[in-house]
Amino acid sequence: METRANYTVVGAFVMFFLVTMAAFILWVTRSDFSQNTAEYNIYFSGSVTGLKEGGTVLYRGVPIGTVKAISLYPKDVEKIKVTILVKRNVPIKEDAFASLETQGITGVAYIQLSGGTSQARPLQPTSGHRRAVIPTRSSVFEEVTSSLPAVLQQISKTFEGIRPLFNDENRQAFGESLKNIHTITKALAPVPGKDNAIHDLMVSMKEGIKEIRFLMTDIKSLLKDNRGGIHEFTHSGLPALTQFLTEGKEALSTIRRVGEAIERSPSRFIYHDSREGVKVP
Repeated sequence: METRANYTVVGAFVMFFLVTMAAFILWVTRSDFSQNTAEYNIYFSGSVTGLKEGGTVLYRGVPIGTVKAISLYPKDVEKIKVTILVKRNVPIKEDAFASLETQGITGVAYIQLSGGTSQARPLQPTSGHRRAVIPTRSSVFEEVTSSLPAVLQQISKTFEGIRPLFNDENRQAFGESLKNIHTITKALAPVPGKDNAIHDLMVSMKEGIKEIRFLMTDIKSLLKDNRGGIHEFTHSGLPALTQFLTEGKEALSTIRRVGEAIERSPSRFIYHDSREGVKVP
């Protein structure tokens, strides 16, 4: 009996020692961890589905902490209170903000911190609060999911509007149009041993288009080679040509007037017979 009693005492002492050591190590670890981290509160207005305690907190893609607690905010049931632990050496500035992001298609959510400039002051708790509050912004995923019902409703309305277009009569007309297109393309296909006039016409048109393309290339090259002459003509030759045409027009007008005078009185034009009247005193 004494031997069993001694074993019991020794076992109890060993268990007490192990529990004490474990508690001491946990206390030291937590104390050291609390000294190396800072706590912040984040209030999300939307759903935080996929976010769990122990989730990752990133700052511009770099892991800086974890999610400590997630709970409903008693003062405002429309908000979710999330407490995060961030490494104390990470500078969280007043112009930083948080958003809820989703990793791939797994649905696992994490908190992404963005913003923050060197000129901004460090984020500090307000009076009467133990933790500072990081403001939030909607993520791209949240904006897409929030607008998805409206988009689906609009798509449904669109389908309801175009549904009458797919009645039996329109479907039959569409099928006949496809048959006609098939008939035309079949007729255009070359048939060995037959006169393929349409095919030859298409080939000729293709060749003609090639010739027009070559001609346009030659004209482009000609204009490029004579760019200086064209520029000089437009600045000096064109005004001279305009003046020449104007003077030619005036000369033609003079010739026309002379012709009309000859037609009216040929003798007067030749002999210059100019009769004056008798002056009456």
